Amino acid sequence: MSSQGGLKAAAGFMPYCVSKAMVDMLTKVTALELGPHKIRVNSVNPTILKTDMTKDFYENEEFMQVFRAKHPLGKFATVKDVVTLPCFCLRFEGKTALVTGGSRGIGKAVAERLLQEGAKVYVLGKSQENLEKLKTEHSSINTIQIDVSDWDRTKTAVEQIGVVDLLVNNAGMLHQEIFVNVEIDKFDKILNTNFKSAFNITQIVARGLISAGRQGVVVNISGTRG
Repeated sequence: MSSQGGLKAAAGFMPYCVSKAMVDMLTKVTALELGPHKIRVNSVNPTILKTDMTKDFYENEEFMQVFRAKHPLGKFATVKDVVTLPCFCLRFEGKTALVTGGSRGIGKAVAERLLQEGAKVYVLGKSQENLEKLKTEHSSINTIQIDVSDWDRTKTAVEQIGVVDLLVNNAGMLHQEIFVNVEIDKFDKILNTNFKSAFNITQIVARGLISAGRQGVVVNISGTRG
């Protein structure tokens, strides 16, 4: 998933903005290379959304006063505002869909919508607790507990799913810290989660589609902060 951070810089969010800009360029290059194989690649770049990840911001009244003064709508967008966008890309009946970071927030809402549209849905998520809750709510959703920043484990898990017709790269993490204080371990973790996971999983899914001679869609949830 990319973000507002892929198009517009934000002080205190250097690793996040860099990772989202990389996701946007990944989208452009893979769209050119995979298009001839009838695999469409798109990016959704929402503004700041009201989710668990942004709770510290929308519960901060000082921040919200500044935000309202700058934002035309004067409020955060919601998951519902963006969840339908990935669903315009494909007819889902009988298709296999994979959503990363799908146990809560945008990813969960996308997975639920895809299920309603008739897709066989797989969700990758880091939190076992959130995945179990999702499974309780939707028993037909296939959940896989994994940290997508782990390249090898993620590769093995995705390959075991088989051919994926629709991939939604939604997994991401946010960290606020001024540039001079950012530690390399934190920088690597953000890039591994926000960018390299999308690279890794898109590559696996594209290989499977090309080998099977099938059309497919990849949607990277991005934004405007990079």
